[in-house]
Amino acid sequence: MTPARKPKSRASAILGTGAALLVASYVLAETIPTEDPVVVVGRRPDGFVLTCTTAFCFDAVQEEAARALLEWQRMYAELPPDDLPLDGERFCQLLAADKPPGCNLGNPPPSPGVTVPGQAPWQPNGCGTGGIGGWFQDAVLEVIASQSYSGDIHAPYPGVSFRAACNEHDRCWAVGGTRHACDVAFKQSMENACGAVADPSGFNTCMGFAGLYHGAVSTTDPSHAAYANSADNRQCALWARDMRENGCDE
Repeated sequence: MTPARKPKSRASAILGTGAALLVASYVLAETIPTEDPVVVVGRRPDGFVLTCTTAFCFDAVQEEAARALLEWQRMYAELPPDDLPLDGERFCQLLAADKPPGCNLGNPPPSPGVTVPGQAPWQPNGCGTGGIGGWFQDAVLEVIASQSYSGDIHAPYPGVSFRAACNEHDRCWAVGGTRHACDVAFKQSMENACGAVADPSGFNTCMGFAGLYHGAVSTTDPSHAAYANSADNRQCALWARDMRENGCDE
């Protein structure tokens, strides 16, 4: 059995065959991403356009383009055409070989912006309620001893909601955002919410809750496992989408 290949390229690239055979752009965001960072374009002999949103798919296109170029050079003396077609079947085989560990093509995990027919769309779980998000609630409640705690995990200081900050943090992790950037933005959002508290003592208490929540997502063992899981889910969801949209699941 051939071992699964690892993504090899994370940078902008142009593969040329005299002129451009295909153009691939990859932007590795060091801040919170707002859209899929990879766009790759190639064509099969039937004119079908191959597109990608993962480094796995990028590598498959790149490898098949290199093979097609070498095959042309072996058979012909002249330069290849600018739109030298790529073998769709070989491309699919390469992409399938890069399946992320544990990923199920037929039932990938939900992920923001990735639509799977018959599957419910991804939803944030707020401040750790429901699903795998329970680890966050457990981590926070273990250390809350203040009488100022409201009893509401989404609004630990009465009248100040952290729900929007928690939901955005869920989304940031789920789309593969850089962990430090996601966690810092989470803390800033909660601190901004605390700014509505006019009483100095209350403001300090609210900021204390913000620090506690930030610590729960950035320093605890369950948070490390949760972030790794979210990254794996994103890779699987995008790989499965690339397989579907390039006709490799047929």
